[in-house]
Amino acid sequence: MKTLYLTLIFSLFFFIGISQENKKVVELVNQGVKLHDKGSYAEAIALYKQALQIDENSPLANYEISYSYFLLPDYDKAISYAEKVLSINKENMAEAYLTIGNSLDMQNKPKEAIDVYQTALSKYQNYLLYYNYALVCYKQNQIDKAENLVIMALNKNFYHASSQSLLSSIMYKKGSRIKAILPLYYFFLLETKTKRASDNYAKLKEYLGQGLNKDDKNNIQITVPNSSTASDSFSAAEMAISLANASNIIEKQKGKSDLELFVHTNETIFNTLGELKKDQTGFWWDNYVSFFYELSQKGFVEPFSYYIAGNDENDNAMAWFDDHKKEFEDFANWLKQK
Repeated sequence: MKTLYLTLIFSLFFFIGISQENKKVVELVNQGVKLHDKGSYAEAIALYKQALQIDENSPLANYEISYSYFLLPDYDKAISYAEKVLSINKENMAEAYLTIGNSLDMQNKPKEAIDVYQTALSKYQNYLLYYNYALVCYKQNQIDKAENLVIMALNKNFYHASSQSLLSSIMYKKGSRIKAILPLYYFFLLETKTKRASDNYAKLKEYLGQGLNKDDKNNIQITVPNSSTASDSFSAAEMAISLANASNIIEKQKGKSDLELFVHTNETIFNTLGELKKDQTGFWWDNYVSFFYELSQKGFVEPFSYYIAGNDENDNAMAWFDDHKKEFEDFANWLKQK
């Protein structure tokens, strides 16, 4: 895997076109960026304004000030400076469209935001444009469109954690539990130790725990919650989760820990999907099923599962790492090669 961490919705392209910028402008902008990264947006804006006094047509300075205004937040000014970038029509164009689209979205103007993303994507095939367009559609309950767009974002950059998280939410809303789980599994390889990672871990455990009901007489009823259509080739994997949950009840009575059962469930899912794959191809099979089935075949389900649990500051998971450093190192080395 090329990277284990990705940042927030925006990517800052600090040095695009720097050779064409006035050196003093670049110096002021770089100082402003450092303040921006510390969350000192007003102070950063003051430096960007100094840069614009030197060159009011600097795409770099206009873009950076628009971005700082977005996070301040002052969406009207963010849009104004981003539109200046577009009028200059040189560098930082895709980023300016992102700022405008996101500002309109935050102002509860989804139609206008969508128009901006559509215009931008006719010119720039940027994964962040696809992602943010998908996010607006998702919030407007245009679920199928959101799904198509976020998959396009991931086809451009499969290592974008926000897109993985959004795809999971979309697929759960569409009623496919297994397709909601797979992007979450991958998300944890990209983002750790954040509030969002903790929230997603809770979602994962909730999704995995569905499909099993036990009455007062300890009778177990297995269902397939949020099941996709019968023709969905993932339906067998959906049932496998519920069956694994039933098996886990028995194993827990034998003294197995929750984390050991978590490993068992993950192993069941990955192996079942691998057996279903055969000659099937496509986005889900090629990107998720192949990856996690290979992970299982390499014997890395245990370190992977404890790694996920460790994201939520699980003491038992952290203790496992202390006792199994070699296993985790082997897993980490395998990831680096992916």
